[in-house]
Amino acid sequence: MRSRSAIFALFFGIVLAISGCSGCDDSVSDDDVGVGADVDVGEVDDVDASVEDATEADADANGPGEPDIGDPDADDPDADVEPDADNGEDDACPFAYQMECGGECVAVNTNPDHCGECDNECEGEEACVGGECTTECMGDLELCDNQCVDLEIDSANCGACGDPCDDGEGCVGDGECVETVDFGPGPQGCEDGGPPVDIDFGGEDEVVECSGNISQSTFLWALCSCSDLEVQDELLTDGFNSSSGPYQPGGLGGGVGVNGDLWTQSYTDIWGALFVGDGSDILFEDEAEVYQRLYAGGGVGVEDDSVVREDAYITGDIDASANFDILGILHQQGTYGGSLDYGDRVEQSVTVDPPCQCDGDDEIPVGDIVDAAAADNDNDAIGLDEDLFASGDAPRRVELPCGRYYFSEMEINSEVVIVAEGRTAIFVDGDVYIDDRASFTPGPTGELDIFVAGDFHANDEVVLGSPSYPASTRLYVGGDDGLLIEDAADVGGNIYVVPGTIELQDELDIFGAIYGQNVLFQDNVAIHYDRQVAQSGEYCPEPDDDNGDNGDNGNGDDNGDNGNGENDDPGPQCSLADESCTDDEDCCAPLICDDETETCSLMQCLPSGDDCSANDECCSGICAISGDGEDGECIEL
Repeated sequence: MRSRSAIFALFFGIVLAISGCSGCDDSVSDDDVGVGADVDVGEVDDVDASVEDATEADADANGPGEPDIGDPDADDPDADVEPDADNGEDDACPFAYQMECGGECVAVNTNPDHCGECDNECEGEEACVGGECTTECMGDLELCDNQCVDLEIDSANCGACGDPCDDGEGCVGDGECVETVDFGPGPQGCEDGGPPVDIDFGGEDEVVECSGNISQSTFLWALCSCSDLEVQDELLTDGFNSSSGPYQPGGLGGGVGVNGDLWTQSYTDIWGALFVGDGSDILFEDEAEVYQRLYAGGGVGVEDDSVVREDAYITGDIDASANFDILGILHQQGTYGGSLDYGDRVEQSVTVDPPCQCDGDDEIPVGDIVDAAAADNDNDAIGLDEDLFASGDAPRRVELPCGRYYFSEMEINSEVVIVAEGRTAIFVDGDVYIDDRASFTPGPTGELDIFVAGDFHANDEVVLGSPSYPASTRLYVGGDDGLLIEDAADVGGNIYVVPGTIELQDELDIFGAIYGQNVLFQDNVAIHYDRQVAQSGEYCPEPDDDNGDNGDNGNGDDNGDNGNGENDDPGPQCSLADESCTDDEDCCAPLICDDETETCSLMQCLPSGDDCSANDECCSGICAISGDGEDGECIEL
């Protein structure tokens, strides 16, 4: 069966003939002041442009639908009128990637028999990736029998397609099958992955929070650095949504936040917003391109040709010795000079809050979380020894059911695979030291949260999560030294390291997000942010209002309780994705307030490939509808 995109392409000519370009108004409103900025908005004329006008004007720059001057949000393909929420999941199923087909919850993001929707079968040399049939697999995955698999750890295709391990064995390397530790069905009902995992923050406040709420309030950026960030080699950040299609280069939503100064010495390509906190400067020493808004809490220096494709909010002065093009509106009160070009300028004061929440109450207390798990875990329920990985002589493959599991430390001296079969959390009291290839990954209907109180040091290759669903894997490291990976890494997940340092010494292609107190890249790095993580709390339970205070759900915009009626929640005091807002300042950066839905989202329109019902929902201005009464698909011209 053809993929949905191929079907919609058949109707492309019909859609153009019938719908033209209704809903392509690209006007600017005063609400476009932006997140975290305290500004006095000047008078700016509305700018209207049709899809045809935008196509002609932007054909050489960013393709159809790129914003005209003065339109800060039109080219943002992750704006999420309903922020990536309408991905076809059924409310009866417990995961965003699932849909009920024939009375069974099916992972329609990877199932080749039900790809994206029930009974949509991938044929020939196609695999199901992100709910679409495609012949390309992401990262180092290989196409086997209509699925993208890791031949190093897939027990049905161990080392080669169609080469399975025997019963009771699992794959740990290139064709090597070993005995698998069988821990049984789990401590509680693990049907459909089990319930969302609660994380106890420890300490006197007795905060307990759903793991999905923690991740969706933490990982809003492709890259967030709590201190200065020096980019010595090429850096790319872009975005995609693993619940609505496979990764495609150049998707928006992959923002960068820096609390300190930003200094780029090599080509920097940011397909998202760029925030640099109050009092901090930006220096583009080499070519840089920012596809969404730019916020600078200090000045901006430009020494090679650079461009900002939406609005720029700059507190300090601009010194552009090379061409610096701001295609939107420049909001600034400081001086400016050199080769600066902008669509319009509004003179106003600008204040930029620190984008990364790293200090005091904002820091995730990883050590306290692990301490709490030492006293309350599911080890006894499955017969798990907390010292299983303490000696370096551990089982080679461990498959954990849903639940919460505590380890004293992890010393890995031979190749090890740890698989989460459902919603699973791992807590490590000491350090994680890896001296051979190690894999930590959930299945297609699993989630894996790893909390390491100490440091994470890898001398050999590390596999974290899956590039097919990065939002499902989260690693939190609380040691003072942080995380060091000296070799290659296959990262399909989200990494948080505070107060330590994230140091990556090899060239990396990361699917997910990086968030650290200090971030050091020793080679070229590409980070493909999975926007689905911004909705990872979608299936967390609503809180119990035991104290009658009408507390919030842990997403943090009303200082309510955490669901156990005992204390305030640990989330940010701003609105997250899908939460209500009246203007951009209500939303956690880099989210903005969608004018139509009055909810926070990464951008104000739907990207190519997302479901739609009208042209004006799509960044391209074109919603291809088949005429069968179902939603269409946003497509580029």
